[in-house]
Amino acid sequence: KVVIDLFHLAAAEVATIRTRYRIKAGGDLKLKGAPVIFNGVQAEPLKNVELEPNRFGIAVTIEGTTGVIVDWEVHYEV
Repeated sequence: KVVIDLFHLAAAEVATIRTRYRIKAGGDLKLKGAPVIFNGVQAEPLKNVELEPNRFGIAVTIEGTTGVIVDWEVHYEV
């Protein structure tokens, strides 16, 4: 899983989290599921992104779609 700290997300800011999986060697990363969108200040700022096992690769992206540029704090657990 990936743990993301959204503590710095302000009232008018939006963070979008997307998960992509590669399903074959050398293949493209494909979006899996709908993006998860967080708006404004979060009562519980630590968010978990659960990942499924994958031997070809996984990418988790965080996009700040409004507001200031943030240095996101992320922790990956195996």
